[in-house]
Amino acid sequence: MTMDNSVCDDVSKADTYINDIAPIQSRALQGDSIEHRYFLNVRTDIDENGEPVIIAPAKTHYVRSYAQRDAYKENIERQQRRAESGEFSFHSIQAIREMSMIEDKHCGYLLGLTAYLGYDDIIHNTDRNRTPMSKSDVMSTLGISERTYQEFMTTMRRHGIIKDVVVDGIKTYKINRKYVFRGQSYKGLRKIKSFHEQVREMYSANNAKDLGFVYKLLPYVHWSTNYLSHNPDETDPDNVSTMSRKDLAEITKLDEKTLTSKMRRMRIANNPVFACVRVGDEMEYMLNPEIFYRRDGKPDDTIIVTFANMVRRSKERSENRKKRKH
Repeated sequence: MTMDNSVCDDVSKADTYINDIAPIQSRALQGDSIEHRYFLNVRTDIDENGEPVIIAPAKTHYVRSYAQRDAYKENIERQQRRAESGEFSFHSIQAIREMSMIEDKHCGYLLGLTAYLGYDDIIHNTDRNRTPMSKSDVMSTLGISERTYQEFMTTMRRHGIIKDVVVDGIKTYKINRKYVFRGQSYKGLRKIKSFHEQVREMYSANNAKDLGFVYKLLPYVHWSTNYLSHNPDETDPDNVSTMSRKDLAEITKLDEKTLTSKMRRMRIANNPVFACVRVGDEMEYMLNPEIFYRRDGKPDDTIIVTFANMVRRSKERSENRKKRKH
């Protein structure tokens, strides 16, 4: 459909429009209904090529192709998925791998700030107006001193992860979209999302160094199961190679005892950040999907139940060990 005396661009579909619109227009003429107002002064005609067209006033109507209609529908559905799953940020898996030389505590501070990231890449307060964070806001949010703030920001600036900007007269901070972002990304980017509310809870309940430890493990989260694995993009479940405690100790450069203690003590509310289960002589590990998740939308019931069952079995195993000691 085009405006006034122009013809419909997609004339091959005009007969469909005519069949859909004409009956409604006829009914609308019987009274001042919504349909009547929509289709007032809309008429069908035949152009110079003998093709059917629809003519409508430009002041009250506009052209939308099938592609535009589908894109609009997809955008609405995407917004609904975001609303259902809560606010979240995306983290580039490749970029996280490149941060191996950065101290764990600094990665933890960065992860904490990403829970306040806006679509404009600016770090915002959670007040009603979503004002940009100032230096004092960042220090208060992270619970750090002036000295720690300077060390952290110096590291972030040096690696091009965070830069200083001015927004509405406020000196604030912008995160490089190469590392963390919200909204759409280019096709093929390997990424993992973190849910803002849960990250904030995790930050308040654990120290920054532990959060950095988690952050550096994100590239190993399997895309559909949330298991820590050697081949996190494997699509065949039978071929997924999960990581053992020894594997994780080598990656994190921790001894196995320290690794186990760290993973066990990390919690969010009353739930653990990691769940583990014994398979044969080895342990397998899963990251809480309500904090980090690679698939679209919110975690489905299956993966949440799987995590809960792993936690339950681990707790039962621990309780049985205690009983045997007594």
